[in-house]
Amino acid sequence: MIRSPINGVSPDLAEDIDFDACEPTSALATLQPRAIMPPRVNGHRIHATEPTARAVPHSIEMEECFLSCCMLDEGETLAKHELSSAAFYSPANRLVYDRLREILAEGKPVELATLMHELKTRGELDQIGGYAFLVQISTDRGTTAQAGYFAGELEGFYTRRRLIHAADDAREKLFDPAAEISDVAASLSDAIKSASTKSGAGSRHHRL
Repeated sequence: MIRSPINGVSPDLAEDIDFDACEPTSALATLQPRAIMPPRVNGHRIHATEPTARAVPHSIEMEECFLSCCMLDEGETLAKHELSSAAFYSPANRLVYDRLREILAEGKPVELATLMHELKTRGELDQIGGYAFLVQISTDRGTTAQAGYFAGELEGFYTRRRLIHAADDAREKLFDPAAEISDVAASLSDAIKSASTKSGAGSRHHRL
């Protein structure tokens, strides 16, 4: 037994306190560590073994290089390498590509001045970052001989994104006990075939 005076306590009483037998009175002293539960995403626990969110395949630099190539030869590159608008991951690059395609279809000169005019007329110039952005992508960042390579890479990134989306969609559906496995598998198979077919055709075209 330890006998010691305590502030505010009579020495006679302090001598009778058995510190070794005292129980902790603080709630913090009796707390036990709690297990940390994994977070929920869409109502499901995400465990360490499950894939984490990652950036989907894309290249903003290649998109800008391809757009730059399209303004080097008065639309010849643009006509030869036709891509889906969705092949451009950047909304700004996608909008610029759409306007360039329209300029080409209307028989207007495919050049920076025409593009600036079209975007300004439609009130879209600020959406892409203004004149500075257009000057950036119109600078010499490649040659028309490299356009096929850029187009093929962008097509490949787009195909990967489509397949990732299809796989994610199938994975989410499979969490639903009411989902028919055969229907989910068929839908995923169709998406894979569609993406693979278009990717193969696009790759052959861009290599010509």
